[in-house]
Amino acid sequence: MTTNLFLNSYKKKEDELTYAFFSMLETVNSKKIYEYLSKKKLINNPLKNIKLLPVGNNTNPDGELLLIDEDNKEFKLLFENKTKIRQLNKEQIIGHLELCNKNDKLLVITPRKHDKSIIDEIKDKNNRIIFYTWSEIASELNKNFPDDKIVQQFIEFGNISGQFEELGEITRDDILNEIEKWKVKFDDKMDTIFRYLKDKFKTEKYPFSKNNIEYDDSGDYGRWGIEIHGKRKNKTYSQVLFIGYYYETKDHGINFLKEDIPEIVMFFDIDENKKGKVLEDKDFCEKIKKLKKYGFENNLDGKNTENMYRLFYKRKSLDEFNIINAFIINDFLIETFEQINTIGLNEHKYFTELL
Repeated sequence: MTTNLFLNSYKKKEDELTYAFFSMLETVNSKKIYEYLSKKKLINNPLKNIKLLPVGNNTNPDGELLLIDEDNKEFKLLFENKTKIRQLNKEQIIGHLELCNKNDKLLVITPRKHDKSIIDEIKDKNNRIIFYTWSEIASELNKNFPDDKIVQQFIEFGNISGQFEELGEITRDDILNEIEKWKVKFDDKMDTIFRYLKDKFKTEKYPFSKNNIEYDDSGDYGRWGIEIHGKRKNKTYSQVLFIGYYYETKDHGINFLKEDIPEIVMFFDIDENKKGKVLEDKDFCEKIKKLKKYGFENNLDGKNTENMYRLFYKRKSLDEFNIINAFIINDFLIETFEQINTIGLNEHKYFTELL
């Protein structure tokens, strides 16, 4: 493969980074880099071939290096790359292993440390999977090649493009530390997750336009996150949908599901002065009540809280998550909207007026 570091025809960020990475590897052609990536002792000049594999095929890794080990035996180092907006898929990695012989290796690089747990679940008996984060790759390259112009250009490319930046996520240890008096920078991580969700995630699975989505980090109501107000100023119920982090119960008057443990929530709100209109719509109220079987709660009768802005809601305690990141919350949102659609509420003006 003959490549040019500065001529890049790939459109996807994932393909763009793979192209740049392979261009750097081929140009620098360093035994030290190949040994670090493959975790094997190699001969001098160990690279026999390097190539990108066809894009768009889920069964294909992103690339392949053919290397020669110290025993003069050839082996393939298959490469799978993930960026911030591409989640690591266990089934895909298992599929890649089927392309590996016993002595081949599969190199997986992502921006997320926690993806290592997905690799650990696979339990490959031949230990063929090698996992690094892009931050670790950049650190290793910078340490060993501080004066190499091509290597430094690649590191600069990764930093400027944001490809080496670790996507904010919160581990179970972080959650326990949060519960134990904020021992980590929990707020900053949670803020990063919800801002990323607002700005980056596709919304075709949700019935809302990005133009109607705002971010509220004032903390005035014991919560912060995403608010959806809709285009219409004169909505029937002055309805607002909130998706975010609920950490203080005083304003909302809704106790946590578990004492002192904050929650990820979706609040479906109205103007308290429009509550009468809601109660007049018997079909709407009955459908809201049907959501109970999916774990929703409602405040139609005002018994859950005296705060009449709260109409119905779905929530989950932080300690119920093994990890919290934008992908996990995205799945929570999709599941919630699918349940709403199943009941038929998505066709009600409460939602259509938020479009």
